[in-house]
Amino acid sequence: MFSTTDSPSHRHLRVVGHFEGVQLEMSTDDLPRPLGLYARVLPDEVRLRAVVDAMADTRHPDWGWPTSLEVQVYRSHFDPETLASTSERIGWLEVSFDVE
Repeated sequence: MFSTTDSPSHRHLRVVGHFEGVQLEMSTDDLPRPLGLYARVLPDEVRLRAVVDAMADTRHPDWGWPTSLEVQVYRSHFDPETLASTSERIGWLEVSFDVE
């Protein structure tokens, strides 16, 4: 029997910054470790909002301040018949900002 273990290590946290006319995936390297881990363990609105709050002051060198941030959590799993790897989005939050 083949199964995929669902654990935080099999989940992926992705943060997308929406700038004027462009969307860019943002690095989560500077995100405090517990915030990323908690968001992957239980991707509810409170934990995803904490990730947004931690990254809200991240300014892109070319595009400036984001107009919104989108946080997504994906769970990796494998098809038992083909063993193909796929991902399923299990958490999502987008927060818009007032840009001056």
